[in-house]
Amino acid sequence: MDKILLQPVRSEVQYQGRFAHLSFGPLANPAPLYQTLLAHLGAHGATLQGLTYMAPPSADANVSCLLTGLSVTTQVRLDRLEIRVVPQ
Repeated sequence: MDKILLQPVRSEVQYQGRFAHLSFGPLANPAPLYQTLLAHLGAHGATLQGLTYMAPPSADANVSCLLTGLSVTTQVRLDRLEIRVVPQ
């Protein structure tokens, strides 16, 4: 009998953590959030240029941080934190 070896072509990991309360404060004034993200994720490649901000009152208001070297995107939204890993 012949053996067949299967190899994954692509895998994706996603984490989603819900907040106990909506986080209007950090998204209304994102400067402290930027500072915190850069302080904690800077060692992993986070830069000011990798941060983006989508302002309220949109339901999709968020601060995103791209870690290009790791193929990771983090998003802080009103109700949750999302982390996506998409290997290239």
